[in-house]
Amino acid sequence: MEGTVLCDANLEGAVLCDANLEGAILCDANLEEVNFEGSNLQDANLIGSNLQKAKLAGANLDSALLSTANLQEANFQEANLCGANLSGSENVESQQIEQAIGDRTTILPENLKIPQHWR
Repeated sequence: MEGTVLCDANLEGAVLCDANLEGAILCDANLEEVNFEGSNLQDANLIGSNLQKAKLAGANLDSALLSTANLQEANFQEANLCGANLSGSENVESQQIEQAIGDRTTILPENLKIPQHWR
């Protein structure tokens, strides 16, 4: 599924564990409760998508675009957010970010601070 284009798609509840979605364009898609555990979403465009309750544990989101996405209750445990852009994302809380792996290249919403363990 590398490079696939699924803008505005409704994939609610889909199981995409360990999928290769590198460079995929999923902007404005309904990805509520999608299971992306262990998936490669490097360079994926998820701008404006609904990722509410999505399972992103262990996913590679290196350089992914998550601007204006709804991240309410999304699970980022051990997800790679290095270089990801989460600016303007909605409903994301510090405890979600604390569970992820990131670095100084990760862009967080203005209301969140870079976790201590990322430094």
